[in-house]
Amino acid sequence: MPAHVNNQAEHLRYEAKGRNVEELPVASEKLPSRLDVHRRKRRKKKKALSFPLIRILLVFFFLIVIGALLSPFWLEYML
Repeated sequence: MPAHVNNQAEHLRYEAKGRNVEELPVASEKLPSRLDVHRRKRRKKKKALSFPLIRILLVFFFLIVIGALLSPFWLEYML
């Protein structure tokens, strides 16, 4: 192993020893509950799918498919 890689690891170990987990500030009182966080995610997904243009295009697509499937019957009826 090259010497500079070992020196880098030693430097990081030295920095990690100086920090304790207890020293890190954790404001658990300010954090929202998991239920609230996941509820927000679900709401965002529902809002993203409610584009009016996509709905209109989807309706037209289904009308074209239904028309293509029923057109042989209409042509026989018209003749």
